[in-house]
Amino acid sequence: MRVLYLSRTYTTHDRRFLEAIGAVHETWFARIEDDGVVYERRPLPEGVQAATWEGGQGPVPSYDALLRLGPGLERLVTTLQPDIVHAGPVPTGAFLAALSGIGGPGGPPLVAMSWGSDLLLDAMADDGVGWAARYALQRASRLVCDATAVRRAAAQLANVPDAQVVQFPWGIDTDHFRPGADDGGIRSELGWQETTVVISTRSWAPIYGVDVALHAFARAHRERPDLRLLLVGDGPLAPVVDRIIDEEGLGSVVARPGRVGQERLAQLFRAADLYLSCAQSDGTSISLLEAMGTGLPVVVTDVAGNREWVDAHVGRLAPAGDTEAFAAALLDAAVRSCDASRQVVLERADWRRNVGALLDAYEQLAASHPG
Repeated sequence: MRVLYLSRTYTTHDRRFLEAIGAVHETWFARIEDDGVVYERRPLPEGVQAATWEGGQGPVPSYDALLRLGPGLERLVTTLQPDIVHAGPVPTGAFLAALSGIGGPGGPPLVAMSWGSDLLLDAMADDGVGWAARYALQRASRLVCDATAVRRAAAQLANVPDAQVVQFPWGIDTDHFRPGADDGGIRSELGWQETTVVISTRSWAPIYGVDVALHAFARAHRERPDLRLLLVGDGPLAPVVDRIIDEEGLGSVVARPGRVGQERLAQLFRAADLYLSCAQSDGTSISLLEAMGTGLPVVVTDVAGNREWVDAHVGRLAPAGDTEAFAAALLDAAVRSCDASRQVVLERADWRRNVGALLDAYEQLAASHPG
């Protein structure tokens, strides 16, 4: 089978999908834009070919710029003759694919993949984005999503039937993200041996609430001076992060290791005692699963996607944007241990098992679209 995988950029999550698909099928990767941020430093998986086309050459800041890529995508599909086109996020990648005839008469079937916030937040907040998402969903043969909340959003937007949805948590490598000692020597390196370490790994973009996380940590730290914060990553709110750390006097208790690779990320999780995410919206958050796989108690936003994973045995939930509630949840969770987190992930979020649902859907589509 020949698969064309179309995505906004190239992230660690894209690589995981491409690795799984490319191990079974002849696979091409088409990148829509290059926004200047390096999300994944590893090359494409072995056997996956980079498609040569007009996309991926620079930023695509608007729908006008996106639509200009349509003729190029049509030519690419004509050249490659894929059996399936897998495209996301829904209002951008899948929308571009649908506009280019994919999923229509005579074209290959379209598998639209939601990235969570594209349907839960973007499509609901903007009529134009909602229209684009609806257009793509109505032409897709399958929708791939990671959470019940996303499936319900698709049904609300475009009456997508459950039979057309392939839902599974994207999951993690449970051997890689595992409990254990601080094998990276991180606490010793920072002089944090006798402290309680909070880790936050979300991108520093507005949707992920890094400002809320910092203010909440500052409040909690005033009551628990032994608290420390590993603020992993980077992003457009870096100046805001600098300002808040300075205003709150957190310079000596917040470490910023930057954007790190998967091996170092797992070590950072094992150096921590507690995970924090203040994201405004989530489907099934991979970073949440990575924390749970490491056996950490978690403090996350009270949204439907997180409620599918977090109960009182696993961690605490706090309303989006509520600094005081997050601070209180941090103080509560900081005195807990959490054996339940790891068990939940082992039962429901093993990537190697879960991705089989996608490959099965490919086979069903190919059988129903001969030639």
